[in-house]
Amino acid sequence: MNGPDRRGTALGRFLAALFASRAARLTCTIVLTLVIGVIVFDPDPGEGSSFFSTPALEFSANIVMFLPVGAVAWWWRRSVWRNVLVGFVATVIIESVQGLFLPHRVADIRDVIANTSGAVIGSVTCWVVAGILLRKDLRNHSGG
Repeated sequence: MNGPDRRGTALGRFLAALFASRAARLTCTIVLTLVIGVIVFDPDPGEGSSFFSTPALEFSANIVMFLPVGAVAWWWRRSVWRNVLVGFVATVIIESVQGLFLPHRVADIRDVIANTSGAVIGSVTCWVVAGILLRKDLRNHSGG
């Protein structure tokens, strides 16, 4: 093998070890939970002072915020449908807490749709990338 192939193989082994690491998954899950928690449970997000205060931008930001939820959920279990459910349930809990306990926040069905969509996109993206990498790996090992 020449240099680039060896580096690619070493990188592949590193990534495989990283993705197989329960500690790495747990760390990413905790960090993601804390970041989202700070964002969605801020008791007073401000009165229209945010860049994301327009409905279309807020909807898009909610999708982007939940992309990693779908990806990390996929990292735990390779099931797109299960991960859609994880995103949906997490969002329903978030919106319920906001609506019941945070008077300056509003529970909104659009947030449920946007967040769940983000989880779908994140999980499906991981599924597609894993399929591409698996096919490439099978081709490389079969000599083709």
